[in-house]
Amino acid sequence: MRSSRSFIASLIPPAILWQRGRKSRELTASRGAGYKGGTMAQKETKRRLPRKKIKEPDEFRTWGSRVLDYVIAHRRAFTAVAVIVAAIVVSSVIWIRYQQRREERAYALLSEGIEGVHSEKEISEKIAPFDKLLKEYPGSRASTFALLYRANLLIDEGKGKEAEADIERLLRREVPPSIRVLALSTMGEILFREKKWERSRDYFQKALGMGEEWPRSYLLLKIASCEERMGKKKEALSHYKELLKTNPPPDVALYVRIKIEELEGK
Repeated sequence: MRSSRSFIASLIPPAILWQRGRKSRELTASRGAGYKGGTMAQKETKRRLPRKKIKEPDEFRTWGSRVLDYVIAHRRAFTAVAVIVAAIVVSSVIWIRYQQRREERAYALLSEGIEGVHSEKEISEKIAPFDKLLKEYPGSRASTFALLYRANLLIDEGKGKEAEADIERLLRREVPPSIRVLALSTMGEILFREKKWERSRDYFQKALGMGEEWPRSYLLLKIASCEERMGKKKEALSHYKELLKTNPPPDVALYVRIKIEELEGK
């Protein structure tokens, strides 16, 4: 006995069965294609990384390898540069230390010379330490003071030209204002002793123009003295009166008052 399914199938015409089989095959094919293009495509997309994410590490590795290759290829040049830099650093340290020792020795001679200035030695003996300092350490900071001290000793020895040369040498240097005032005053004193009143006054005025207060009384006195000898009594009288306003020592004040009375004709 046939089953009900076979009996029903026997009643359906063959053409209808062929059409149904065709539709079933097309549906199966479309489902398979959809599965492959849907779920499988999503999985493949998840596995595929963005181009940017794989590009950057590759570029970094490429750049790093290029740098490494460059360093290896030029390692001799890099080594030479490193050696040169190290040599410069070491040389600089040695040079600085050498200069420090020179300054120490120069200041030792300066200290010896200053002590000799206040001693009972002959002027030539007093000058000796400064001569040695200026000969062996001419560019040292101590040599600036040595020039000033030696110039004053040469003035006392009557060697004005040598003293003037020392001061001119000193004035060509970059020195603190207080040292420059002393140098200008010393030059004025050299010229004053040589009776070169006008040039002497000019140097004293330059020193006064530096604006330092501590030598003001002395400089006004020397300027007035030069002007008095030049016959410029009015200018001299003005500077003597200005000097009294600085409260000079009693003996200087007495001398200035006498000068004022003389110039005023009292």
